[in-house]
Amino acid sequence: MEFQRSSFSFRSSDYWVHVTLQGFQSPEDSKSQFVGELSLRQYQIFQKRFHAFILDEFPLGPDRYATLRFAPRQLLLPELRAHLRSLSSSLNLDPAIYEALAPWIKSMARKLANPNGSMGFVMVATVKILTIEYVDQLFDDMSDSMALLSIGSSDGGSTSSSISLDFVVDKLGAERYFERGDGDLGSCSVCLEELSDGTASELIRMPCSHVYHPSCILRWFNMDKKTCPNCRYKLHVQ
Repeated sequence: MEFQRSSFSFRSSDYWVHVTLQGFQSPEDSKSQFVGELSLRQYQIFQKRFHAFILDEFPLGPDRYATLRFAPRQLLLPELRAHLRSLSSSLNLDPAIYEALAPWIKSMARKLANPNGSMGFVMVATVKILTIEYVDQLFDDMSDSMALLSIGSSDGGSTSSSISLDFVVDKLGAERYFERGDGDLGSCSVCLEELSDGTASELIRMPCSHVYHPSCILRWFNMDKKTCPNCRYKLHVQ
């Protein structure tokens, strides 16, 4: 049995859309007016991001399911777009989202055509619709960043902490390692200073792989934070 799979993304007026389309050959029923069927699962997600990092994500309403059946004439591109447009109206979405699927469905249907010329197929489409809000600062609010800066910089100032570095390593799954000073690790998301300053130094790598100065990550956790400052990965005591 022939199997086809493709995935693609595009931007509509209000959303980012990611689609996974899978198709299988299906014997054409000579007694039916239909040659193919599309089963669709649609889910909408809201994301809050800081640059490429996802800070928060949650669904916008329940997942939705729909099934479309295709007669031969509905595989012509104009008729196919109209057929998909009817689906978008029932789901209260921008018609451009589903009209954009038309060329992909037509292309896959042609690939699944049986040698005798029949167009029997079954397709499954998963449509992920993203609403993305970008934030200009990583912290929850300005009071977080100001409080953090008031405690001291990464290379000075004392930290009266109830959470120790041993606790971060032993209980939160972080890793101590020494940087020789000649690498390019970017900047610490807490103090915004470079992680590689040309001298050997100890750094802390969190389970999500983000790296910090030891004193910076301690100040963060002693502000009663329970996530990675960069990606908001939730940390759990092991």
